[in-house]
Amino acid sequence: MSFAPHPRLAAAVVLVLTVGCGISAPSDPGKSPDAPPAARAATPGAGAGGAPGGAPPAGDGSPLRGASGVRGGPAPTAPPRTPSTLDILLASVAYPGPSPEVPLAPAPASPAAEAGAAAPAATGPVAVAAAPTSSAPRPSGVGGPNAATRAAQARGPAATPVPTRTRAPTAPPAPTEDRSVLGALRRGELVVYLRHGQTDWTQNDRELAWVKEMLADPGLLDDCDRQRLLSDAGRDDARAIGETVRRLGIPVGRVVASPWCRTRETAELAFGGAEVARGKLFDTGYLASGSDEWQRYIDALRGMLGERPGGGNTVIVGHMPPLRDAAGVTLAESEAAIFRPAGGDFDFLARTGPGGWERLP
Repeated sequence: MSFAPHPRLAAAVVLVLTVGCGISAPSDPGKSPDAPPAARAATPGAGAGGAPGGAPPAGDGSPLRGASGVRGGPAPTAPPRTPSTLDILLASVAYPGPSPEVPLAPAPASPAAEAGAAAPAATGPVAVAAAPTSSAPRPSGVGGPNAATRAAQARGPAATPVPTRTRAPTAPPAPTEDRSVLGALRRGELVVYLRHGQTDWTQNDRELAWVKEMLADPGLLDDCDRQRLLSDAGRDDARAIGETVRRLGIPVGRVVASPWCRTRETAELAFGGAEVARGKLFDTGYLASGSDEWQRYIDALRGMLGERPGGGNTVIVGHMPPLRDAAGVTLAESEAAIFRPAGGDFDFLARTGPGGWERLP
């Protein structure tokens, strides 16, 4: 720790040492204002209290001394004392007056400082003599830092402002995709196989009587009087299915129907028409199971079930035996089976009747 002495204090110390080492007291003790009374009384030509006449010194036991200790009346007034050089030096040392503050080396860190507390550094001049205690505020620059300095030290170093990062606006989260069957239908991702509407089974015998001729001559399929046709309930089902699909917002793309009259009428009432499949794609129920011809049409139907639609769901309006042979799913009249294409293959998702489209899982 370094220490810079006050200029006046250094000068006073030098003078005091000089007086103690080489400067003697005045030769005439009686003339020195600092000499004791006994010395002044012993001075030749001076009486008691410094009066001429050689009066006896104090303490001779005379009963005539007054209250002042001087015989013959009141004591004379002492001449004013002239301050000595030493008095002046001591007075200047006791209060050196305002002086520039001397910076001190920083004190060793205390445990509080090591723990993170900010301890104010000691500032101000070095006190030589104890300053009198007073409630008055110290003048600036004397005896320590003023109030503003102490407050700044207590607060510690000013914190450096941290620049605020502005986040780029984020896009709103994408809505969660509806994984239900109805949701996929609304996105146009599926294939629907619809069995024709309910029919009048009293007409089945006439169909069986002409089935061989119709299979041999597909042109005869245009003669609906030889077939089993839709009943009134079947026509109502077809209309209801179409209305439900439109109300639920299910887009319909390609519609394919069997050439038989009941399937073409169902497609017309529900979807406004369809392209008619030729050949024996929907006649596998009349073919020998496992034959090459049967297998060829079964593979063709499977390919349609596994083909991803474009521009809306694919709808196939047909008969139950081909679907049973191709996908292992059986349907009643007016029911539908729903499939998800999977790259040439397909997954069966659900089955529904005319009134169950809204309750699809």
